[in-house]
Amino acid sequence: MRPAEVIFFSFWIFQMSLVTFDKPYLFIAICLTTGVFVLGGQAWSATLIGGAVPHWHYFAHFASFAIIALSYARALPRIPLLIIACVAVAVGGLHELYQLLTPNHDAELDDFLVNAAGAICGTLASRTLFALLQRTLRPS
Repeated sequence: MRPAEVIFFSFWIFQMSLVTFDKPYLFIAICLTTGVFVLGGQAWSATLIGGAVPHWHYFAHFASFAIIALSYARALPRIPLLIIACVAVAVGGLHELYQLLTPNHDAELDDFLVNAAGAICGTLASRTLFALLQRTLRPS
């Protein structure tokens, strides 16, 4: 390795040591984020259940981004929840912009607002759920 690469990777490792993360949950969060883009970009995903359940995609958007925010909050416990919420909302915005590039999809403001609401609710729920989990698992 060249000296510049050694310096870069040393700095990167130092930066990562400042952020404590739970590896399995981070893996889950990254997989969920990737899945939203991969599966949400498929042409069939827009019409999967659309005929059977009206407005099903609002629930799918809300639940997806709530779970993504919840998993990032669990994976990165030292990162403030405001930053986690902002990142999850930004992922929701990027998902809507990404849909401009896919067939049978449009970037819609109402979908983005549902994504944002799910991300915010998931982030807020994370604090309550993790407090309950710690209280339940704590030996008496």
